[in-house]
Amino acid sequence: MKRAFLVYGAESSGCRFVTSAFIACGCDGQATHRQRFDKSLAGAAELIVWRRSFPHNHRWPDIADMVQRLRANGHQDTTVIVTIRDNFAMLESQLLRKHVRSREEGQQNIREAYRLIFSEAHRLHLPVRLAVYEAYVHNPRALESLLASCSLELKAPLQIRDEDGKYFQAADGVGVT
Repeated sequence: MKRAFLVYGAESSGCRFVTSAFIACGCDGQATHRQRFDKSLAGAAELIVWRRSFPHNHRWPDIADMVQRLRANGHQDTTVIVTIRDNFAMLESQLLRKHVRSREEGQQNIREAYRLIFSEAHRLHLPVRLAVYEAYVHNPRALESLLASCSLELKAPLQIRDEDGKYFQAADGVGVT
């Protein structure tokens, strides 16, 4: 049976990293911003991963359309992997990469991203797995657990870097009173 994993999350939440992990398990897909499956699923393998940040290129992805296209291509077994990352680091990354113009815009996008992802996954009766970036940084076995829950196993070691640290180092001196 053809299987698909849809890796969804707010911008800068770890979608590319998680997608890379699924690719390292043998899934057909790309961890880059451009996704060949956006144009066509023709020639897609039986096991695929398709990533999408929310918003993507300033547009809100149509989850129902993506799932419909997968099903039309024979990928009936589809699981949504939702990437989650520390809110402060995610916002700082969004600002640095100019995904948003302000923290307020970033917060609004984050709220809308997860509202849309979870409500559509529920409406479409899709199973959901959470992928927590910091868990993988601090305990690589957590990533193995996520992959095992999807009946996957890494075929090669995957480099996991702490991309949050730089944002917290820059914030040193800012304290809670």
